[in-house]
Amino acid sequence: VFVFTPKGDLFKFPKGATVLDFAYAIHTNVGDHCIGAKINEKNAPLRQKLNSGDQVEILTSKTQRLQKEWINFATTAKAKGKIQAILRREEREQQKQGEEMLNEFFEKAEIEPNSMNVDKLCDLHHIKFREELFQAIGTRNIVLGTADLNVLHEKSGNKGNSWTHFIPFLKKKSPSSKTKEKPTPE
Repeated sequence: VFVFTPKGDLFKFPKGATVLDFAYAIHTNVGDHCIGAKINEKNAPLRQKLNSGDQVEILTSKTQRLQKEWINFATTAKAKGKIQAILRREEREQQKQGEEMLNEFFEKAEIEPNSMNVDKLCDLHHIKFREELFQAIGTRNIVLGTADLNVLHEKSGNKGNSWTHFIPFLKKKSPSSKTKEKPTPE
Protein backbone atom coordinates (compact mmCIF):
# COMPACT_ATOMS: atom_id res chain seq x y z
CA VAL A 1 0.00 0.00 0.00
CA PHE A 2 1.46 3.36 -1.04
CA VAL A 3 0.16 6.51 0.69
CA PHE A 4 1.12 10.15 0.49
CA THR A 5 1.49 13.01 2.95
CA PRO A 6 -0.12 16.37 2.11
CA LYS A 7 3.37 17.53 1.01
CA GLY A 8 3.59 14.62 -1.45
CA ASP A 9 6.01 12.36 0.47
CA LEU A 10 5.51 8.66 -0.30
CA PHE A 11 5.22 5.95 2.39
CA LYS A 12 5.02 2.21 1.77
CA PHE A 13 3.04 -0.05 4.15
CA PRO A 14 1.90 -3.67 4.22
CA LYS A 15 -1.68 -4.36 3.19
CA GLY A 16 -4.10 -3.72 6.07
CA ALA A 17 -2.04 -0.87 7.58
CA THR A 18 -4.02 1.73 9.54
CA VAL A 19 -3.90 5.45 10.18
CA LEU A 20 -2.14 4.69 13.47
CA ASP A 21 0.64 2.83 11.63
CA PHE A 22 1.08 5.86 9.38
CA ALA A 23 1.24 8.21 12.38
CA TYR A 24 3.99 6.14 14.03
CA ALA A 25 5.87 5.92 10.72
CA ILE A 26 6.07 9.71 10.68
CA HIS A 27 7.27 10.10 14.28
CA THR A 28 6.66 8.50 17.69
CA ASN A 29 5.33 11.77 19.14
CA VAL A 30 2.90 12.10 16.24
CA GLY A 31 1.64 8.57 16.92
CA ASP A 32 1.36 9.15 20.68
CA HIS A 33 -0.77 12.28 20.22
CA CYS A 34 -2.77 11.15 17.19
CA ILE A 35 -6.53 11.64 17.43
CA GLY A 36 -7.47 10.74 13.85
CA ALA A 37 -6.68 11.65 10.28
CA LYS A 38 -7.95 13.17 7.11
CA ILE A 39 -7.82 10.65 4.29
CA ASN A 40 -8.34 12.36 0.93
CA GLU A 41 -9.63 15.37 2.94
CA LYS A 42 -12.27 13.32 4.79
CA ASN A 43 -12.09 12.64 8.53
CA ALA A 44 -11.11 9.10 9.49
CA PRO A 45 -10.58 7.25 12.81
CA LEU A 46 -7.25 5.75 13.92
CA ARG A 47 -8.33 2.23 12.99
CA GLN A 48 -9.18 3.16 9.38
CA LYS A 49 -7.29 0.96 6.90
CA LEU A 50 -5.24 2.68 4.24
CA ASN A 51 -5.56 2.13 0.50
CA SER A 52 -2.99 2.77 -2.22
CA GLY A 53 -3.02 6.34 -3.45
CA ASP A 54 -4.57 7.81 -0.27
CA GLN A 55 -3.41 11.21 0.85
CA VAL A 56 -3.20 11.09 4.66
CA GLU A 57 -2.95 14.03 7.05
CA ILE A 58 -2.58 13.11 10.73
CA LEU A 59 -4.57 15.11 13.29
CA THR A 60 -2.95 15.46 16.72
CA SER A 61 -3.76 16.95 20.10
CA LYS A 62 -1.38 17.82 22.92
CA THR A 63 -3.85 16.41 25.44
CA GLN A 64 -4.17 13.03 23.68
CA ARG A 65 -2.32 10.15 25.32
CA LEU A 66 -1.54 6.67 24.10
CA GLN A 67 -4.36 4.22 24.83
CA LYS A 68 -3.90 0.49 25.59
CA GLU A 69 -6.54 -0.41 22.98
CA TRP A 70 -4.35 0.99 20.20
CA ILE A 71 -2.23 -2.15 20.24
CA ASN A 72 -5.28 -4.00 18.85
CA PHE A 73 -5.44 -2.05 15.61
CA ALA A 74 -1.79 -1.26 14.96
CA THR A 75 -0.53 -3.68 12.31
CA THR A 76 3.10 -2.79 11.65
CA ALA A 77 5.89 -4.03 13.89
CA LYS A 78 7.20 -0.47 14.33
CA ALA A 79 3.87 0.87 15.64
CA LYS A 80 3.25 -2.15 17.89
CA GLY A 81 6.79 -1.99 19.26
CA LYS A 82 6.52 1.73 20.07
CA ILE A 83 3.13 1.28 21.74
CA GLN A 84 4.34 -1.67 23.83
CA ALA A 85 7.52 0.17 24.85
CA ILE A 86 5.56 3.20 26.00
CA LEU A 87 3.01 1.06 27.87
CA ARG A 88 5.83 -0.81 29.65
CA ARG A 89 7.51 2.47 30.59
CA GLU A 90 4.26 3.88 31.97
CA GLU A 91 3.65 0.64 33.89
CA ARG A 92 7.12 0.83 35.48
CA GLU A 93 6.51 4.47 36.44
CA GLN A 94 3.18 3.55 38.04
CA GLN A 95 4.80 0.68 39.94
CA LYS A 96 7.55 2.96 41.21
CA GLN A 97 5.03 5.59 42.28
CA GLY A 98 2.90 2.92 44.00
CA GLU A 99 5.92 1.55 45.85
CA GLU A 100 6.78 5.06 47.07
CA MET A 101 3.18 5.62 48.19
CA LEU A 102 3.21 2.27 50.04
CA ASN A 103 6.47 3.14 51.79
CA GLU A 104 4.99 6.49 52.88
CA PHE A 105 1.93 4.63 54.19
CA PHE A 106 4.16 2.25 56.17
CA GLU A 107 6.18 5.16 57.54
CA LYS A 108 3.10 7.10 58.69
CA ALA A 109 1.66 3.98 60.33
CA GLU A 110 5.05 3.16 61.88
CA ILE A 111 5.04 -0.28 60.27
CA GLU A 112 8.17 -1.97 58.98
CA PRO A 113 8.10 -2.06 55.15
CA ASN A 114 9.11 -5.70 54.78
CA SER A 115 8.08 -8.39 52.32
CA MET A 116 5.79 -10.09 54.86
CA ASN A 117 3.69 -6.92 55.25
CA VAL A 118 3.54 -6.40 51.48
CA ASP A 119 2.40 -10.02 51.10
CA LYS A 120 -0.38 -9.42 53.68
CA LEU A 121 -1.64 -6.52 51.56
CA CYS A 122 -1.46 -8.66 48.42
CA ASP A 123 -3.62 -11.28 50.14
CA LEU A 124 -6.09 -8.66 51.36
CA HIS A 125 -6.57 -7.24 47.87
CA HIS A 126 -6.48 -10.67 46.16
CA ILE A 127 -3.38 -9.84 44.13
CA LYS A 128 -0.76 -12.46 43.28
CA PHE A 129 2.30 -10.33 42.56
CA ARG A 130 3.83 -7.39 44.42
CA GLU A 131 4.36 -5.50 41.16
CA GLU A 132 0.61 -5.64 40.52
CA LEU A 133 -0.04 -4.27 44.02
CA PHE A 134 2.44 -1.43 43.46
CA GLN A 135 0.85 -0.60 40.12
CA ALA A 136 -2.69 -0.69 41.56
CA ILE A 137 -1.60 1.69 44.33
CA GLY A 138 0.23 3.90 41.80
CA THR A 139 -2.84 4.17 39.56
CA ARG A 140 -5.01 4.69 42.67
CA ASN A 141 -7.12 1.61 41.94
CA ILE A 142 -6.26 0.69 45.52
CA VAL A 143 -6.37 3.39 48.19
CA LEU A 144 -4.64 2.34 51.38
CA GLY A 145 -6.72 2.84 54.51
CA THR A 146 -8.08 1.38 57.72
CA ALA A 147 -8.68 -2.13 56.38
CA ASP A 148 -5.03 -2.31 55.34
CA LEU A 149 -3.88 -1.13 58.76
CA ASN A 150 -6.10 -3.72 60.44
CA VAL A 151 -4.58 -6.51 58.39
CA LEU A 152 -1.06 -5.26 59.06
CA HIS A 153 -1.78 -5.02 62.79
CA GLU A 154 -3.60 -8.36 62.55
CA LYS A 155 -6.88 -6.91 63.76
CA SER A 156 -10.20 -8.06 62.46
CA GLY A 157 -13.03 -5.61 62.08
CA ASN A 158 -15.38 -8.38 61.01
CA LYS A 159 -16.07 -11.56 62.96
CA GLY A 160 -16.39 -13.45 59.68
CA ASN A 161 -12.73 -12.78 58.90
CA SER A 162 -11.43 -13.95 62.25
CA TRP A 163 -9.94 -17.41 62.60
CA THR A 164 -11.12 -17.59 66.23
CA HIS A 165 -14.67 -18.45 65.19
CA PHE A 166 -13.38 -21.92 64.20
CA ILE A 167 -12.27 -22.72 67.77
CA PRO A 168 -15.24 -23.09 70.15
CA PHE A 169 -13.50 -22.26 73.44
CA LEU A 170 -12.05 -19.00 72.04
CA LYS A 171 -15.41 -17.59 71.01
CA LYS A 172 -16.58 -14.60 72.97
CA LYS A 173 -19.54 -15.44 75.12
CA SER A 174 -22.65 -13.44 74.54
CA PRO A 175 -24.69 -12.11 77.49
CA SER A 176 -27.45 -14.68 76.86
CA SER A 177 -25.02 -17.57 77.16
CA LYS A 178 -24.01 -16.77 80.76
CA THR A 179 -24.41 -19.60 83.21
CA LYS A 180 -27.88 -19.93 84.58
CA GLU A 181 -28.45 -19.44 88.25
CA LYS A 182 -28.18 -22.64 90.22
CA PRO A 183 -31.18 -23.48 92.32
CA THR A 184 -30.50 -22.77 95.94
CA PRO A 185 -30.71 -25.74 98.28
CA GLU A 186 -33.51 -25.53 100.83
